[in-house]
Amino acid sequence: MTTDRDFDRIARAWLDLMPDEVPDRVLAAVSQAVATTPQVRRPFDAAFRRVPHMKRSLFGALAAAAIVAVIGLSTLAGIGRRGSTPTPLPSASPAGTPLVPGLAPGLGFPAPAPDVLAGATWIAEVDVIQGLFHDARIRLAVQPGGRQIAVIYQAQHSAQVSQAVTGPPASLSVVSVADGNGCAVGDYGVYGLASATDGATLTLTLVSDDCGPRASLLTRTWTREIDTGNTGGRGVTGSFSPSFLITLPAAKYKAEQGIDWFKLESDVPGRTLAAFHNPAGWTAPCSEDGGSKLPIEPTIAAFTAYLQSLPGFTVEFSDLTIDGHPAVVLTVPSVKTADCPGNRVNEWTTSDPTDNIRWFLGQGDTDVIYLVDVDGELVLLQWLGEAVTRAEEQTLFATVHFTDTLPSTTP
Repeated sequence: MTTDRDFDRIARAWLDLMPDEVPDRVLAAVSQAVATTPQVRRPFDAAFRRVPHMKRSLFGALAAAAIVAVIGLSTLAGIGRRGSTPTPLPSASPAGTPLVPGLAPGLGFPAPAPDVLAGATWIAEVDVIQGLFHDARIRLAVQPGGRQIAVIYQAQHSAQVSQAVTGPPASLSVVSVADGNGCAVGDYGVYGLASATDGATLTLTLVSDDCGPRASLLTRTWTREIDTGNTGGRGVTGSFSPSFLITLPAAKYKAEQGIDWFKLESDVPGRTLAAFHNPAGWTAPCSEDGGSKLPIEPTIAAFTAYLQSLPGFTVEFSDLTIDGHPAVVLTVPSVKTADCPGNRVNEWTTSDPTDNIRWFLGQGDTDVIYLVDVDGELVLLQWLGEAVTRAEEQTLFATVHFTDTLPSTTP
């Protein structure tokens, strides 16, 4: 791959390291918040084997591609602003020196970012923010260490660094620890915080902030991005258009993305969500590298016909709808054939010529593929793992909702 990728993918690649830093308390909170549907368990006579391959040079370009504005957040108890009458804190003041002087006892001390932020990356569509950037999307994520978050965007500006400090309940308190992008060291801000019932959106409402540009960044509704590292729950995909919302079972997910595809792998139980937009085929599916990319018309019929042409494949299909769109579920048993000496078939790839992901199946295994026609765009979905049932797949994909724009707005 070349290094001048779309910024969305560069930013997400940087954020993929985040779930390893998520504390267990975050996962526990998500587990309580996400209602999981009881699922039928029965033996499943086919194992899925996937070894995607892609170039890694994209990720080395991250540092030069994105500017990180770090804004600290907190949700500890009590409220107070300079010159105001504070609400008494229910506990003793933390040890040490507050970063913000002149507040009520216990306020303004370094603190972890709220759990609701630490469990995922948040994304928003924005207009031009004067003096900062002209990007269409920005992202909000907790940095390793848990006491700062980063607003990530593509622009030629120095980093704006802030720190999480103790503040009122159901709110965020921020303090700048470096000059830059319109903020000065010590600039203090307080934001109301409200999370949607399903956890898909988070609204930050300005209470006060000494730094106007920071207020312009944070004051909006943010949407949980599900195709970066996360801990499950409901969120939106940002890897390709059409975007879709989906609700994942609670688990720690690691992400991998490319051009028009993404993959999420969970720890326990072992599950993988894969999604492709307008996938392409291969001219030599039994070769090591698949040969050349084979364009496929982005329709259910064309992709089904392509799968039927692969060595040893039989395709069974059943019609259904996903979010009101025409869809099919394809069951693809396979047998070993002499023309595939390695008994491995490269099934499909992305249509972008610079991305060399190869998705394959071992002959003798069975594949299950969901295809959705979204207004002339083909979306391929899979939910993979040992003993995955049809009921489990369809329970998950029943939560899918396709959307033209992110459900994020400026209040």
